[in-house]
Amino acid sequence: MFRHERIGYHSRYYKDDILLKVEQNDESFTALVLGSNNLSTEFISNDGNDYINLGQSIAKNTHVQKLHIHLKTMDQQTLQIKIHDTTGIDPMNNGLLGGIKQNTSIKKLYLDSGDINNHGLGKEFLQMYTQKNKNSQLIWLSISNVSLQSGAEQIIASTFRSCRYLTNVRLSKSNITDEQLLPIIEAAREHLEQLVLDKNRISSVPAMLLLPYLKTHITN
Repeated sequence: MFRHERIGYHSRYYKDDILLKVEQNDESFTALVLGSNNLSTEFISNDGNDYINLGQSIAKNTHVQKLHIHLKTMDQQTLQIKIHDTTGIDPMNNGLLGGIKQNTSIKKLYLDSGDINNHGLGKEFLQMYTQKNKNSQLIWLSISNVSLQSGAEQIIASTFRSCRYLTNVRLSKSNITDEQLLPIIEAAREHLEQLVLDKNRISSVPAMLLLPYLKTHITN
């Protein structure tokens, strides 16, 4: 059953505390929040070097299991870092995302409050798991309060097909339409155990048409 679980946030940590705990592979630090969402353990910085260091550390970390990305904040940070970056490399793509690609412990991904389109971090984070060529350890995906722009449903569908261990997905408060839902359900039918669709703009028709072919429980 897909529960409304709390991510397991800890007492208040700040940027340097988080970097240290990830670097030291602290077994008590299991949930990492990127971007500001009024949550504890959130990591936010205007310094590209911080994301490079975090990426290097998360690549080797074996205890962080949950990754929560506040997309709107992170897209804003990416823009600011590109304007002021002096590292000579791309701190987000080559630093942070590069490190997450190498990580083997993150099993739950939460994308919150922003856009999934053809040029933002939402697409990059989803494609990152697609590019793991079906070796991804991801078992849980939650996308909430996100605007699915043109082509976003195909990005999500591709993630579903690539992550063979992905069994639980929640797509909520994202104004998903019937047209967007069809490729998502088609991709989900192979291995998902539960697909929760709540507070969107879909009817029951597309879900009912494909329900006989799914092992998936659909809630809208």
